[in-house]
Amino acid sequence: MIKNKKIIVKNKPAKKVEKKGKKELVFVDDERSFWVNNGPILKNIDDLMIALENINDDQYNHHVSSEKNDFAQWVEIVLCEPEKAKLLRKAGNKKKAVQVLKKK
Repeated sequence: MIKNKKIIVKNKPAKKVEKKGKKELVFVDDERSFWVNNGPILKNIDDLMIALENINDDQYNHHVSSEKNDFAQWVEIVLCEPEKAKLLRKAGNKKKAVQVLKKK
């Protein structure tokens, strides 16, 4: 039986290092990176978009269910993008989540 891990986030700001259009792309350090189940390690919102395009349904469903959305939680708390997180929670599936992330 696999127990869900609790996400523990220390309150320190994410690093903003690269401009993409009008908004800065936020990169996080190793400690605050998102580790996809049996998949890549994500450091920014672009990494998340690419990962969602490539992970399988089992990997996605490991992080997203009716009770939780680890991706949205990470985007809200670590990347400090609450509006994007809200849209991710409403997306409902992997394809729609990718569409949310493509809208910059």
